[in-house]
Amino acid sequence: MLIMITADDSGDELRRLGHWLLDDDDVVRSAEVSIRPSGQPGQMGGLEVIDVVISNAVGLASLAIAYASWRNSRRQHLSVTFTRDDGLEVTVRSGSPADIQKLSDLLSKPYESHDIDQGTSNDRV
Repeated sequence: MLIMITADDSGDELRRLGHWLLDDDDVVRSAEVSIRPSGQPGQMGGLEVIDVVISNAVGLASLAIAYASWRNSRRQHLSVTFTRDDGLEVTVRSGSPADIQKLSDLLSKPYESHDIDQGTSNDRV
C-alpha cells in the first residue's frame, strides 16, 4: 500500500517529518519512505510529499506510532493529510492518542470496505 503524506505547510516541518520517519528503525524495517517534490504544475518552492510504501499491518502501526512521536515533539502542530493509493484520505488536525488510533484504524481498512458515500474517503481527525 502506498500512503502519501502532505501538510498545510509543505516546507520544513513536512521535511522534518520525513527525516523523522527515515530515522525510525521500526518504520524503516517495515516500510519504504521517500521524500519527493509534489510535482504540482505551476507550483514553485519547497512543496514536498512523503511517500510511504507499506506491505503489512506492522508497517502501518509503526508509521502511526512514529507520526505520533514526531507530532508530540513539535511546538507547532500543522494539519497532516495521509492519502492511500485508493483515494482514502485522513487529515489529522490534533494529535491526541484517540486521533492517532483513528488514523491507524482508517488507514488499515481493507480497500473494498471504505465507501465514498459514507464519508470515510475524506475523514478528519
